[in-house]
Amino acid sequence: MSPPSIATPLIDVLPDKAFQLKKEDMLTQQLPDERQRDTTAVVDTTSTQLNGLGAPTCTIPKSLTAPVAFSHPDGSIYCLIDSLKAAFDSERQLGFPINYQQPAESFTRLDQTVRKLMKAYTSSHDDWRKFAFFNPHHYVRNLVDSNDDFELIVICWGPGQYSRIHNHASSHCWLTCLDGAVEEGQYVDERNQAIAEYATTDVAQMPAGEAEIGPCPHLKQCHRATVMPGETAYINDYLCLHSVGCPASVPAPGSCTLHLYAPPIKRATIFVPDEGRVVQRIPGFFSVRGARRTTQE
Repeated sequence: MSPPSIATPLIDVLPDKAFQLKKEDMLTQQLPDERQRDTTAVVDTTSTQLNGLGAPTCTIPKSLTAPVAFSHPDGSIYCLIDSLKAAFDSERQLGFPINYQQPAESFTRLDQTVRKLMKAYTSSHDDWRKFAFFNPHHYVRNLVDSNDDFELIVICWGPGQYSRIHNHASSHCWLTCLDGAVEEGQYVDERNQAIAEYATTDVAQMPAGEAEIGPCPHLKQCHRATVMPGETAYINDYLCLHSVGCPASVPAPGSCTLHLYAPPIKRATIFVPDEGRVVQRIPGFFSVRGARRTTQE
């Protein structure tokens, strides 16, 4: 598919066969009565019995208005994972791909389901805290779970810690704030270069650490927003790049966010305007499934 023009990056920039997002859809979103933080989730899929980790099943309701019961012997977050698996499996069974080129019909259904599941989970559950490890020197990624369709990661940000500007390697990225607050800055190439198809490197051939792949394009910030607890933001490479971080004003230890990348990101492209270069690296984890690592993988 040919890349879209990003001369007007916030409105209708995607090809006809890719999902179309209006300006308000790509910014931080709140569902109706989001601030009330109710526990009712609406799931757009058929009734599915889920049995994660050999545990008793939890049910994804067929009714579009039935509540999701986040009950799992190993913690509610595992029922969230099972529920997400059911939503992704449903789209796959209908023949749709899981990536940022997903057709509008499929993406809209999946996006609504993901947002409602995230809302239902974050409104009344906090077992994500057992995955929340901080580092005083930089933000860290803590892997909760990963499969062929997606990875779920708790990222912990100390006050003043920010990511560099980066892409999402053809994946969907949903970001839900769990605690504190995070700022998101969105960027496009002011010369309208198709960032979505910027240079790539075969993961198998990448050296350890970072590999420089070229000069940095001329980026400009097109949007900035603060994501508060319970709110979910979305981004993909056809929309723009972004940088995320915790404002210095947030009390220690900082902020936590829950990131859903679909499919899992195997290679990240990082844009460093101050140094005039673009680098790629294989993302690592500070902890994996609740266990701290001595070195990031």
